[in-house]
Amino acid sequence: MYANYLWFHSFADPWSDNRHLTLSVLSMLSIPFVRRLFAFLLVVGISGLFFINFCSFIYQCGCDSLWNGAATACNVHIPAIRDCPWCALGIWGGFLSFGSVVTVQGLVLFFPSRLGFWARLGASVAVFPLVGGATGLLLGWTTGYWG
Repeated sequence: MYANYLWFHSFADPWSDNRHLTLSVLSMLSIPFVRRLFAFLLVVGISGLFFINFCSFIYQCGCDSLWNGAATACNVHIPAIRDCPWCALGIWGGFLSFGSVVTVQGLVLFFPSRLGFWARLGASVAVFPLVGGATGLLLGWTTGYWG
């Protein structure tokens, strides 16, 4: 109860020192759900940042990093050759692949388990190449990309 008062008090009194604010934010990170939520946002952000690089790794399609032009050099823009499945399916290809990665990452971090926080974090990082690779291979084979 006193910690809640300190947390509220630091916002209510702009002239007070910020010791209470720092104390309360750190104490909030000690709450398991908040820590898992922060880890989930971090892992999903990193996965989203490198998702298009993973597309290039799987399909060798010409996609590049988000900061280097993204899908401007993708083979989906070249007529008469097979199109990269993630780019050819548009939003649905990305939603299927990235959505499955994010869903499994969320399950790993939030599903009740005896794993500790760091084991969950490591497992949720490992989900990106495993699930992303599986959905990428599945989409590549079903669309006949390598055939």
